[in-house]
Amino acid sequence: MLKAILKRRGPAAISAAAAVLALSCAAHGDQMADMTSYLQQNMPKVSVDLLKAACSEGKLDILYTNVSNLSKYVDEFEKYFPCLQVSAVANGDDDNLARFFAGEKQGTPPDVLQLGSQITLVEQVAKKGMLLQYTPSDADKFQSLDPGYVISTDHQAQGILYNTDSIKDSDLAEIKTWKDATHLLDPQFKGKRLGVVDPHGAGGGSYVVAYVLYKEIGSDNVKKILDYLQVTVYPGSGPAVNALASGELDLVIGNEFNAFAASQKGAPVQVWYPEPRSASYTGIGIAAKAKHPNAAKLWIEYETSLHGNEQISNYFSMAPGRPDSNDVRPSTKESWYKAPEALYKFDIDDMIKSYDDVVAPYPSK
Repeated sequence: MLKAILKRRGPAAISAAAAVLALSCAAHGDQMADMTSYLQQNMPKVSVDLLKAACSEGKLDILYTNVSNLSKYVDEFEKYFPCLQVSAVANGDDDNLARFFAGEKQGTPPDVLQLGSQITLVEQVAKKGMLLQYTPSDADKFQSLDPGYVISTDHQAQGILYNTDSIKDSDLAEIKTWKDATHLLDPQFKGKRLGVVDPHGAGGGSYVVAYVLYKEIGSDNVKKILDYLQVTVYPGSGPAVNALASGELDLVIGNEFNAFAASQKGAPVQVWYPEPRSASYTGIGIAAKAKHPNAAKLWIEYETSLHGNEQISNYFSMAPGRPDSNDVRPSTKESWYKAPEALYKFDIDDMIKSYDDVVAPYPSK
């Protein structure tokens, strides 16, 4: 518009152009004032200089783990920071890694990489020098296996998922801790059918809970349970929980995520939680070769802010990483849901070196 006015030249055109420019500057000033106000109220440790630097970059490219409603989360971020145009794609970890490595090789990786497995992000990306060192303002409130490079903004727990038409709470009552999982060999479970997700893809929730069982009851007992309950191995949590909901299975040891979704749809599926709570952590980091590093930092700051982290549970149905965030997932309001007493403490080096022993009892899918 300004260019068209200037083509007309003359005093009137110049005055009109000046008016348009003044309006544009005023609008930009109002936008910056609104963003600064939001920043100071909700992300007070983040500097206005970072906001301005991010806005000067203007864009942000993100690869995110395969969650639903990512676009809604992005829309909310852009509402608070309209100076940024965000391109965000949700894929499985394998697809995201392939795209990230291809972009990194060409010098144009996505600015932000988020994987469903923090272990995978640390081992395959961070340790190879592909991530930028950055510590968010509230990093001390989050779990991290590689502080300064990778942080986990959310997690999902694992437990014993069961079909309430065939399994009663009293059947599971003795399983208070993971050491008690040998009670799955008790008479009330004879003839019941168990599903698990193939743990051979180390790092995800299926491997995490398999590792917990290995540490707490040993490989021999794991093998006895799998045989006693006529285990079926599934390639993913979705198919396993679908089989549970239909009555094809009675039990699934795995992630709570799909159980929550099935329960909300009215399926007879609940979760029994042995303690301490087994949980798999996502991981997020900034590409070392990011074209928009300041915009990426602002995104990380938003995800780790109190409001931004709470919205993760709202949109993604993942448990927020901050202990002071409200977990607003609908299933957490069900009478059968129990908040964690404590989270299981993992030794990443031991998880990696124990891989062969952990997966040995499980048939490979």
